[in-house]
Amino acid sequence: MKPREWAWFKRRSAIEPIIGHAKSDHRMDRNYLKGEDGDKINAILAGCGFNLRNLLRAILLWLFKERITAINTDWITLIQRFNRNLQPA
Repeated sequence: MKPREWAWFKRRSAIEPIIGHAKSDHRMDRNYLKGEDGDKINAILAGCGFNLRNLLRAILLWLFKERITAINTDWITLIQRFNRNLQPA
């Protein structure tokens, strides 16, 4: 085989699991839209849904990290105040 063909097979083998998960996880079992245009619309909407879920996951992860950081900061200041109150005068 030519190097170009090998590159195509490598790329295809990397993409096929993503497509399989998208079909099973994102309700792509059946296309309810009619015709060739319906197939194109369904593929575009499935890609948009996939990207939106990844974006939402990233936003929620960022918010969770921010909240944990705030909680840790609150605990640190609380411990420092407690230690100051325990020190002999």
